[in-house]
Amino acid sequence: WIIAVAVAVCMIAAVWICQLIPPVYRATARVTIDETIPSVAVSGDTARAATGDIDQTINTEMQLIASDAVLRPVADEFHLLKTERGAAEPVVLRNLSVEHVPNSRLIDITYRSTDRELSAQVANAVAHSYIVRNQNERIAASLEMAAVMEKQIGQLKKSLDDSAQALSEYQRQLGVINPSQNTSILTSRMLQLNTQYTDAEN
Repeated sequence: WIIAVAVAVCMIAAVWICQLIPPVYRATARVTIDETIPSVAVSGDTARAATGDIDQTINTEMQLIASDAVLRPVADEFHLLKTERGAAEPVVLRNLSVEHVPNSRLIDITYRSTDRELSAQVANAVAHSYIVRNQNERIAASLEMAAVMEKQIGQLKKSLDDSAQALSEYQRQLGVINPSQNTSILTSRMLQLNTQYTDAEN
């Protein structure tokens, strides 16, 4: 009887405790990494991975997903800074996990919460924030590259104009009037005199 009573008490206590503990829901958003397109780092502390090494690429993308630049918009949207971490510090969501699916280019973004809808919304929001941030960084990098190339083209054009002007001045100093035929002013004058001489003889 003592054993039976003890087992019954333990079972009742376990059921009661389980009723008091709220259930925890896990929501997962899955993203795929395109290794042919290098990612742009969203923070200065994260180095860009080489496109030839898939493991290094995956690890870098996982660090980018867990970076402050990606998580802060999500934390602000769902007011997670008050419950997870101070607003002044880099955002680190303790209930968020980022895992690589073995033998694939897939990354699972999982968030745990006692609120079923919140867990799904946060997981999807983190994935969306990562994608948008990555695209914006690539667009910014492309615009910056275009600006640099435009500046270089302008410098080359200016150098070409300066070279053409210097060549024209050099030709004027040498008296060359047709550099493609190597004709100078003296040669032109001699041809003119020969023509006049021939006319005079005729």
